[in-house]
Amino acid sequence: MKQTHIYISSILSLCFLGCGPSGSCESINLDSNTKTQNSVDIKVERGAVFMSTVVDANGTKASKNNLGYSNIYTFPNQPIYPISAKGGYIDIDGNGKLTRDDAKLDIDMVSYSNIISPLTTIVKDNNSSIEYLTKNYNISRSDIFDKVPSKTSIDTILFSNIAYIAIKNSYKIDSDEFTQTVTNIKDIYNQKFADIKDLHQLSILLEQELLKDKNITTPISENEITSIENNISNQTITPIISGTDKNNTTTTQQQSYTPFSKEYKSSDSVNSIWNFIIKIPIDKDIDNFDIGTTLVRNIDGTKGFILSKGVSPVSLVRPAALSELHLQRPEPQ
Repeated sequence: MKQTHIYISSILSLCFLGCGPSGSCESINLDSNTKTQNSVDIKVERGAVFMSTVVDANGTKASKNNLGYSNIYTFPNQPIYPISAKGGYIDIDGNGKLTRDDAKLDIDMVSYSNIISPLTTIVKDNNSSIEYLTKNYNISRSDIFDKVPSKTSIDTILFSNIAYIAIKNSYKIDSDEFTQTVTNIKDIYNQKFADIKDLHQLSILLEQELLKDKNITTPISENEITSIENNISNQTITPIISGTDKNNTTTTQQQSYTPFSKEYKSSDSVNSIWNFIIKIPIDKDIDNFDIGTTLVRNIDGTKGFILSKGVSPVSLVRPAALSELHLQRPEPQ
């Protein structure tokens, strides 16, 4: 597949060797997922659901994390329930990317908790439905509302898939069709996956099995994947960054990305906030992207490179994965 790149645009106080009068610099840490004190995370799972639209009862939209490649969505403040999740894509194979092995989220989901899944959708806040599940099957109220199915129990994983099929086919929870679906899914589990003890692995394998039936799950096309990647490659992030200045005062700054007409080399005098762009291959996992860096001037005065001081991006094994550093100074406003 053609390699696509993500451009992450941020504001950073750049540190160069000799960048200040005394040759010293103040380093600053970049956190692309900075959240407010009152923010609330919502987890969406039918398999991890990426790029969904998550909205509360007042119409407040939750923000996506990790460029949309995450099943965690964040409200700036306490949301009003119920919360809905519409559209998006299911990471069937669990690799954190969208591939032809994944599928569309083709049902609308809803919840009265901070977990959104087929189980929360089929019961909503209907006590009789909740009681029916807890009385007749090995599912508790906590299993439904407090954790995503893949981190709860084998039964919860099975019933998340059962609920998904029931919702798609408009089966009532106490119907014969629902009961038959329970039997079918349990048969698949007993025949193929009973030896699997790892919950996350079981969740992936069962969803992959159901993906074989195109009447159950809607696959994602290669064209859709390409379109998504192209759209993301043209997006930028403007996180809030915090750092401590030479007076040991903590400062926070945020600036929206705008095009800059002039590119500067690291040999230029730099002692103010600059814009920079890091180019990262799309096939790298950039979840929890958090880099503390010092930018260093090359001996010949050309564009600097990154010295890693606090690199902790998941699965970004080597700093060399960060490439094509562009330094750009904002034009006067």
